[in-house]
Amino acid sequence: MSYISSYSGVLKKLKNYKTIILGGAECSGTTYTTHILAEDLGYKPIDEDYYGDYLDKFLEFTNWEKVVVQNTRFSHMIDELEPNEDSIFVWLHRPDEDVIKSEDRRGWYPKGFKKQQMNYTKKFGEGATHFERNSYMKKFFWHNYQKIRIKLDFVEINYYILEGRDEYVYPNN
Repeated sequence: MSYISSYSGVLKKLKNYKTIILGGAECSGTTYTTHILAEDLGYKPIDEDYYGDYLDKFLEFTNWEKVVVQNTRFSHMIDELEPNEDSIFVWLHRPDEDVIKSEDRRGWYPKGFKKQQMNYTKKFGEGATHFERNSYMKKFFWHNYQKIRIKLDFVEINYYILEGRDEYVYPNN
């Protein structure tokens, strides 16, 4: 699957699924996007705060219907989820500079990053330790490993189509 470059196109695609799992880097706008998509689709938003660091709770929510489930905490294992014709994964892109500003403003970096880097190192090996920031690491593994192996249908969108930029030209990153 490729990028969907208009918000109306995103809604048209997603309304065909009962469960939407939204991922990307922390501080990339996944909370906001989860709520906007849920509202516009008439679905229930499931914030990461509902399941915290409990994988079994996250997996339980992925079996609910008419939900948008925010998932940055367990993004390292999105390609391990079993295929399900009623579910779709949405990868949210946002420029690294914007994500880094948000991480720093919210005090998420470096503590949150170290935890994510540990998860990625356990799965992908020492290569994850070479990254200095979360969005660089997650985008690298998404594009080079997970996107190739994911068993769920997926689409990629840019955060800015939610902010009135209905058409957007996507970079090759």
